[in-house]
Amino acid sequence: MPPTIDDINSTPAGTIVVKEDSSVTLKCYAEGKPEPIVKWYRWKKYKHLVSEKEELNYVGNEVVIDSIKRNDANIYECIAKNSVPPATSRIFNIEVQCKKIT
Repeated sequence: MPPTIDDINSTPAGTIVVKEDSSVTLKCYAEGKPEPIVKWYRWKKYKHLVSEKEELNYVGNEVVIDSIKRNDANIYECIAKNSVPPATSRIFNIEVQCKKIT
């Protein structure tokens, strides 16, 4: 069976607004046979109008970004794959609310 993302246990796709210096957990649980492997990616900034992805050093269902900073604002993606195509993915747009300087 190709992988599918479990909507009940996973973070909904879309924009997530996080206050600077707080933490955010992205969850991406997938089902399929054989068991899918979930890898995480952070989209690089646009270069020549082409989006590139960098693979994060996370393999598993959850990614925690602690003490989030403004440069962590980006698009993150989980991709679930097994030996049965197609792979499936979910995209999260992280926006960081910066602290006001007083």
